[in-house]
Amino acid sequence: MKKQILLTAIFIIALSLLYAQSTNPFAQKVDSITANLDKNYITTGVLYDRTPQLASLDLFNPLTDTSDFYLFTQAYFEMFQAAYSINGWQSPGLSDSIIWDNNVSGIVPIGVLDYQYNMLIALLFRITFYYFRMNSYMMLQEDQEAPIF
Repeated sequence: MKKQILLTAIFIIALSLLYAQSTNPFAQKVDSITANLDKNYITTGVLYDRTPQLASLDLFNPLTDTSDFYLFTQAYFEMFQAAYSINGWQSPGLSDSIIWDNNVSGIVPIGVLDYQYNMLIALLFRITFYYFRMNSYMMLQEDQEAPIF
């Protein structure tokens, strides 16, 4: 009986760990913020804002910048995490292990990331601020500075 309870507890813990690793809290937060936006404009299925952008793919210039294994794996991880559907995607852990296995075997791994993605661009949104002055609201456009009182 104790064995059965122990095995059940281990199984439940293992399932909870698998579930915890499969969720992305950053993507969930971005999804909750952008829930009311029309997703039809995300034509690639990848919204780069759904992941912390440590690889800075939007700033990468292939003509002047160089890449290495760590940037490649980080960029792939970010694309994987930013995708709305991971069907057809190879997990980043599997990709890393294949690269390392080939490297150990004497095969020089060469990788090319050629993905298209969408980003939210804050400059496209017209932001109007209001401030209170002398018992009335004044409108402040995005290109104006707020007056200092």
